[in-house]
Amino acid sequence: LLAARYAASVICSDYMPASLEFTRRSAVINQLTNMECRCLDWNVSGEIPTTDIVLMSDVNYDPAEFEILFRLLTRLLQNGSRLILSTPQRIMGKSFIERLLSFCKEQQTIPVAYDQAVKEIFIMQIKH
Repeated sequence: LLAARYAASVICSDYMPASLEFTRRSAVINQLTNMECRCLDWNVSGEIPTTDIVLMSDVNYDPAEFEILFRLLTRLLQNGSRLILSTPQRIMGKSFIERLLSFCKEQQTIPVAYDQAVKEIFIMQIKH
């Protein structure tokens, strides 16, 4: 939603239609007319649009999906997209993040207070 305030156009995607409906409603409430919501499956390459910037948050939570996700990110990079990935630091996601470090142009860790605890969120800017 924040990106739609500054970008010419925004595609918001998820695999779960219910998540997209919530986002659609938020866009309407916030009068964002330059935002499109799409249900996308990472396994179907024809569904993945070409974009300038891809914002991804908390996508590397299932080790069974890491290879598919890495291929998707590689394809986006080859198409010229710049990726900004934010993810909580998880031991199970460490190997996935390590594979991306060679593409990483900038990285930082930000502490975020949540549920009476502080969680470390790792943010990386990735470009081919």
